[in-house]
Amino acid sequence: MRESSMTGAIRGPPIWKAGCTPLWRRSGLIWQSIGKSRLSAVNIPMPWGIPAAGWSCIRIWRKRSRCIWDYIDQSIAGKDRYGVPFQAYGGDFGERPTDYEFSGNGIVYGGDRKPSPKMQYVKYNYQNIRIVIDAEQGVFTVKNKNLFVSTDSYDCVMILSRNGKAVSEEKRRISVAPLEEGEFLLPDGFAGEKRLPGVYSIVVSFRLREDTAWAPAGHETAFGEVSFQVKEEEPDRGGLSVYGTDRRILVKKPFRVVRGNHNTGVQGEAFEALFSMLHGGLVSYRYAGKELLAQAPKPNFWRPMTDNDRGSLMAERYAQWKIASLYLTHKEGVTGEWQHFCNSILPELEEAEDHVTITYTYRMPTVPKSSCRLAYAVYGDGTIRTTLSYEPVPELGDMPEFGVLFQLDADYDRVRWFGQGPEETYADKLAGSKLGIYENRVEDNMAGYLVPQECGNKMGVYSASVTDERGRGLLFAGERMNFSALPYTPHEIDNANHAFELPRRHYTVIRAASGQMGVGGDDSWGALPQPETLLDVRGKMEFSFYFKGI
Repeated sequence: MRESSMTGAIRGPPIWKAGCTPLWRRSGLIWQSIGKSRLSAVNIPMPWGIPAAGWSCIRIWRKRSRCIWDYIDQSIAGKDRYGVPFQAYGGDFGERPTDYEFSGNGIVYGGDRKPSPKMQYVKYNYQNIRIVIDAEQGVFTVKNKNLFVSTDSYDCVMILSRNGKAVSEEKRRISVAPLEEGEFLLPDGFAGEKRLPGVYSIVVSFRLREDTAWAPAGHETAFGEVSFQVKEEEPDRGGLSVYGTDRRILVKKPFRVVRGNHNTGVQGEAFEALFSMLHGGLVSYRYAGKELLAQAPKPNFWRPMTDNDRGSLMAERYAQWKIASLYLTHKEGVTGEWQHFCNSILPELEEAEDHVTITYTYRMPTVPKSSCRLAYAVYGDGTIRTTLSYEPVPELGDMPEFGVLFQLDADYDRVRWFGQGPEETYADKLAGSKLGIYENRVEDNMAGYLVPQECGNKMGVYSASVTDERGRGLLFAGERMNFSALPYTPHEIDNANHAFELPRRHYTVIRAASGQMGVGGDDSWGALPQPETLLDVRGKMEFSFYFKGI
């Protein structure tokens, strides 16, 4: 995801109070949130590279004209050596010198002109109506940034949802004059609906009242959203609800543990889990007689690099985390022939009344040395609570991602999630998404960026399922976790400069994570992601989630 820019004559008061300093780019100035300066005419980078603090700087200029540059990826239709069409960029026709994919920074793809996932973020930040909702006080504020149009030109639709499904809706006509703001009450019925356990969201949406030349009646031009959770009590024998589904986990059922010389098995009514000492992990998980794992899950600290990452030399700063993700081991570092066969770090096993926990320790090939632990708590209904923990080593700093990677057979190609969507979301690209229930195919999550890179992440996920055409697969549940399901591993994506260089698909690669560093975008030739979008490594890191066969 590469930054781009908006161009426009912007005149206003000095902006030193916002803490903004312009820096040079090839075609003009770009925004940076440092220092103090005055500004009269600028080229501003595309908003998917600007965090919330940056937008507060931009909004005070009261822009009256602007355009997106580039609106469309500057690519040309080409064919690979086997005659398969693709979108080519600089250098693909043998020309030199070239800027390669530098101008592949639009919010619309070249070729088919379909919107890229960046459109979601851009549209939200271009809203001329800003809505702030206070759920506790039962009010919302509307700021009309239009210069000439009142908000009574739109329908104001207010929706209360629980676990992704609307439970109450009301339409009003609200009048706020241009460049004015007003405060309004939420519907009285919303308060009475917020009693049952679950995840709630309130959306206030402004939609066209009549057809226009550019969009039909009902088209949403602006929205605001707030979400909150009413906690459920600790699970009893009936288990715990999985928000966004009608399923329950942690249902108390009998199970038995089978210990062998090299493996430990856990069996329940509908599942079997096999933990290997020799191979260091959960090597098999069968549910309803169907094997669901292609490989053992493993800790993951890496995400594919973006164009912005390459420009800022992210690989140089974080390379040890890529190596750790690829080559961590459950075996001790010993010398001597055959010693590594019998020198595994034995997993810890602890039995409780309603579950058994198997914990693996992995050494990571970093300098200085480091390690992490991955624990599986297996319950009688087949639910496995998975916990990744790591005691930060100060010299290693933060990592691109902190989570667990699964590989399933490629037949599991249907994704459904309750979280932010519908497009990909990141710590610095969250605006414009809504909390809801969404579905797509695994291949849909591979964005059509000219150079394959990080894509398809979903933030704020409470539940997700990855299934085959018969509905069999894995259900995941967590507390606002990051989740993605792609056809390739992060390392396969890193190795490709074009989509046709990606390997044939064999697996569905699932990454469940507590967080991922921002994708950046202040510029694409050196700027780092904003500090608040990096993972916090000041204390022990721990991430827990559940998965279960369905």
